[in-house]
Amino acid sequence: MKQSGQIEQLIGEYRSLILAKKHLTKLKERIASTEYDLKLLERVKIKEYQDVRALETLSVSSLFQRILGNKEEQYEIEKQEYLQAVLKYKEYAKTLELMVYEQEVLEGKVAKEEKTFELLNEMLLQRDVEISAKYLHLRNRLIQIHKEIDATIGAQREVHEANIVAAKALVRLDEMIELHEKAYDLEAWGQRVEAPHVPYKVEKYVNEAHEISMQLKLTLLELKDEMDDVFSDSPFKIYSPIQEFMHFHDIYYDRLLSDWVIQQRLVSVLNYLKGLKDNLSLILKTLKSLSDTHAKKLDKLRQEKVDIIKTNVASP
Repeated sequence: MKQSGQIEQLIGEYRSLILAKKHLTKLKERIASTEYDLKLLERVKIKEYQDVRALETLSVSSLFQRILGNKEEQYEIEKQEYLQAVLKYKEYAKTLELMVYEQEVLEGKVAKEEKTFELLNEMLLQRDVEISAKYLHLRNRLIQIHKEIDATIGAQREVHEANIVAAKALVRLDEMIELHEKAYDLEAWGQRVEAPHVPYKVEKYVNEAHEISMQLKLTLLELKDEMDDVFSDSPFKIYSPIQEFMHFHDIYYDRLLSDWVIQQRLVSVLNYLKGLKDNLSLILKTLKSLSDTHAKKLDKLRQEKVDIIKTNVASP
């Protein structure tokens, strides 16, 4: 029984290392892509700023020659595009910093893979030898049951890892929602107010939420990876809310900008974050259901093993 518990623990640990190794591979790809995009965004940011400055100096006659439309409208568009470029640049710079740190952590974890595999393989071979020595006539069936148990434990660990990431994402999302609700109550997003402390508080709340959003972005990407692993052998496709996580920050910025220009209050961004929370809650329920299914399967396989041994040992 002690050996069985050790094997199950090692299977869980080894599966976790394999998942970490896969995530590390994807993380390195994202780091390389982000470094490349950051260089492009630096050029875009400079270009958009130059466009804003150019419009400020245009005369009326030059304006008609160069632009079809209203100067004020075009000026606002250029300012919005510059704002988006700056936000995107800040996002990628911070994201890169967080990803490089995460890479260092994962590399330390993955370094244990070979040693863990050797220990697990040794214990699995020892288990097969003991089964052959004690239950030679039941050897094939018992080894098959153990393989099914091992596979189910591995699948259960995948669900467990995904559940940890989803729960972490939900905590960060709740923090963002709370901060945006505080800012919403002050009604000073994109409009002038008489009390000078109000815009300061709103800016403080939104800035804090923005910092959390960059952590949440990476957590949602990690969750997508985890869910891909959970459903890798499933005939069902990952449902659309998971795919939406890839565009979290783009949507978040669009809603912030829309609220500033149109609503002048944090309305659509709050609705978006609350909708995202509903999706995360649904994912957590799905993972709970999968975990329960794996637990029942494990109980059934373990009981089957016990019954086979009892029946055959008791037989004359």
